[in-house]
Amino acid sequence: MLTHVVMWKLKNEFTSEEKFKKAIELKVLLEGLKADIPEIISIHVGIDGMIGNQCCCNPSPNFDICLYSQFETPQALELYIKHPAHVAAASKVKEAVRERACVDYIS
Repeated sequence: MLTHVVMWKLKNEFTSEEKFKKAIELKVLLEGLKADIPEIISIHVGIDGMIGNQCCCNPSPNFDICLYSQFETPQALELYIKHPAHVAAASKVKEAVRERACVDYIS
């Protein structure tokens, strides 16, 4: 099993309200990829400061959004990355973020 974790910081010019709305928009977009990309075993997007519908108020946030996804093999991850639906989603994410971090590991 290969786990793919990506974290993003949203652009500073967004207000807190705009950041939250953008984070929700990106969460829906990214989690929707499962319907189009069969290689995705699971995908979940978390928004910093939110647990369910409750704010947990992280006192020292480092990133705004975190994607956690799983794939059967590295080849499946590569197919996901090249899939047109992912390419389109990644383009929208890039418009809204200022920094990205990624970790891939096999468990």
